[in-house]
Amino acid sequence: MDKRGRTWVTPMPALATDALLPEQKKNPAIGAGLLFPSRKNPSRPITSHLAGYWLKRAFEIGTLPSRPELFGMDSGESGRRRHFPLKDVATAGGWRDVQTMITSISSPDSETMRAVVDLAKPPDRASGC
Repeated sequence: MDKRGRTWVTPMPALATDALLPEQKKNPAIGAGLLFPSRKNPSRPITSHLAGYWLKRAFEIGTLPSRPELFGMDSGESGRRRHFPLKDVATAGGWRDVQTMITSISSPDSETMRAVVDLAKPPDRASGC
C-alpha cells in the first residue's frame, strides 16, 4: 500500500524470495499472514518507520548486501530498467501512470544521450553496466 492508501500487487524480486522462503519454512505461521507483525498487536504490521530503521541497520552492520534493487526503484535504478516497456516499469514501481514515473525518477545519462545523438546502439543496462 502506498502513502495514499492505494494498493497494488507486484511480484517480489527473486533475491528477496530466496531470502524469505527459508524463514517461511521455519515459521509456517507466516503463510498468508503478516511477515513482520507488530509485537504489541500481532494482527497489525510493524510501522514503516520501524521497517526503515531495521533496513538501515541491516545495511550498517553488513547483514544485507548493498543492493537497492531488492527494495524498490529510485533514480539510480531507473537506467537499468530502460529496456523494459515503460508501462511495466511504472506499474512494478507503484506509479499510477508513466508520466508520474518519468517525472519522479527518470533522469538522462550521458552515455544514452550520446547514443541518441550518434544513432548508436544504446548502452546495455540490463546487466547492470
